[in-house]
Amino acid sequence: VTKNMQTLARLIGASGAGGAAAGSLGAALIEKLGINDPKEFEKAVDTLLVQGQAGGFELDDFAALGERIVTSMAGTGGLGVEGARDLGALMQMARKGSGGPEEAATAFEAYVNNLRDQEVVKKLQERGGIKVFEDDDPDKMRNLLDLTKDIIAASGGSMRKLSDVFDVRAQRALSVMALEFENKRGFDMLDSFLAVGGDGKKLLEDSARAAQTMDAALTSLSSTLQNLADKNLSGPVQGLADAINSLDADHLDTIFKTLLGIGVAVGCLVLANKLIKFGKGLAGA
Repeated sequence: VTKNMQTLARLIGASGAGGAAAGSLGAALIEKLGINDPKEFEKAVDTLLVQGQAGGFELDDFAALGERIVTSMAGTGGLGVEGARDLGALMQMARKGSGGPEEAATAFEAYVNNLRDQEVVKKLQERGGIKVFEDDDPDKMRNLLDLTKDIIAASGGSMRKLSDVFDVRAQRALSVMALEFENKRGFDMLDSFLAVGGDGKKLLEDSARAAQTMDAALTSLSSTLQNLADKNLSGPVQGLADAINSLDADHLDTIFKTLLGIGVAVGCLVLANKLIKFGKGLAGA
């Protein structure tokens, strides 16, 4: 936990996510995808950040919904930084085919669950010659990226054919990839997300930029509160505006760092709690 605190702090700063949500995502990456090494953990988070900025399912969405989708990804055998990268790429595509982050997460979960359904497995084998599981291990799913590309290629990108196999929610995870394949016979957009290689630099840059905007954000908050007070709102609003205006730069900086520290502390407590429970589960297995 201690080794990943700095990355967790940067995650909170770069995404604006709450400490509890960031801690849950961090715990999921560690315990579900097996990303224990601090450098690998930083790479995974940085990759998700860059992918989200290029796509639409951003780092704060991962923080809020990541525990669910990381668990689904782990169930397919997609582990490590590569598993996080593949998950990030698939989530960008699911987001483009959905109405919002929550719907995208639900679509991805539905898609993975469909692939475990024996009727779906049978249809894919009979209609497209596609094997969902490894030949030498019937309980091990094939690489999810390779499997997804094979499924779409076998359908020719036809959503009509895919709708005969997958339910409505799962189709949303595939629709944009299918459309691109139907039109271009390729996966250029998906591959562009897979080409992202996080090294921690973007995460550091964005978290630093967030810290630098502190003064501007507090100034804006003060102005907003003052405007509300001018419109004859309650005395406490005026008092809060006056209080902010009365603070010098050092006090504002201290407040900001304290609030950020609270967020990181909450995140680390959530992370530690989940990992301790995970460890107890293993010990008791």
